[in-house]
Amino acid sequence: VRNLACQVVECADVGGDVWRVHLRAPAGKPPRYHAGQYLMIERENGEKSAFSLASAPHSGRELQLHVLVRESSAQALLEQLRRNPSVRIEMPFGDTHLSELPDGPLVLIAAGTGMAQMHSLIEHCRAAGFKHPVHLYWGVRRPEDFYEIEHWDEWKKLPNLFLHK
Repeated sequence: VRNLACQVVECADVGGDVWRVHLRAPAGKPPRYHAGQYLMIERENGEKSAFSLASAPHSGRELQLHVLVRESSAQALLEQLRRNPSVRIEMPFGDTHLSELPDGPLVLIAAGTGMAQMHSLIEHCRAAGFKHPVHLYWGVRRPEDFYEIEHWDEWKKLPNLFLHK
């Protein structure tokens, strides 16, 4: 587990009360993690909050999170990220990941911002040239809870990726 001071590059509203947070790890210290893992963000009060990584390991220093901002604690964290140029993180954590790709199809299931983890897995599969079928099922409570996924339009064109909302 590594403790890093990351630059806050961008916080973008992507709909459905979700914000895409783009962090950049320090130069010379590319984070090492597996697709599907998560990190801990240190809040101003010293507490830590867990967020799945939406970025894939091949992204180098660039880290992406999907943050649901409905509760006051999440709103306070977003305000902290928008106000401060850097934030401390610890990573990687989590056993729900692919250390190596399977020799067969993948079925991925996400609910709400659980899509962040699936985004990481799909981008990892793309970068690795995974040719087997990948079925992604993404569910939300209400239709307006679907939010913008950075590569969704590109994914629709992939012959082995099947998207189900």
